Amino acid sequence: MAKIIQLCKMMISSAKEYFLNRKFQLSVLFMVLPVWILYTTYYTYYDETTKNAVIKETEHIVNYVGNGITFEYKNSDKIIVFRSEIYINMTDVDSVDRYRKFLAENGYKKVSDVVWVKNKYTIVEEYTKEFIIVNVEYVKDKIQ
Repeated sequence: MAKIIQLCKMMISSAKEYFLNRKFQLSVLFMVLPVWILYTTYYTYYDETTKNAVIKETEHIVNYVGNGITFEYKNSDKIIVFRSEIYINMTDVDSVDRYRKFLAENGYKKVSDVVWVKNKYTIVEEYTKEFIIVNVEYVKDKIQ
């Protein structure tokens, strides 16, 4: 038993000596490691909340407008720039009116002819001959 205690004391003293000789490297490691862990955790959360926010708002708009509106999600492999596009037929005046009514009722403010903003959501309209293409984006770090 005495030999085990002596062996443990030797191991502790040699570990202590090792760490004291390498103070600088360990201090850098212990400073960088927590920052890296927090950064990784935050941006994983950032990516998922951005994606979920875009999906939620897109579903609200599509469900409100209805009538077979088509939509697709863009950049799903690059979550940080995840957004959606909703295609509303220009000839379907009722759907266009419901879309504009949805924006007005849900607190969106018209910034320009084609840009609507609410908190961290930005909706940008593009016009083609057939469709109004509605881009729904969510910016997590946007100052309100």
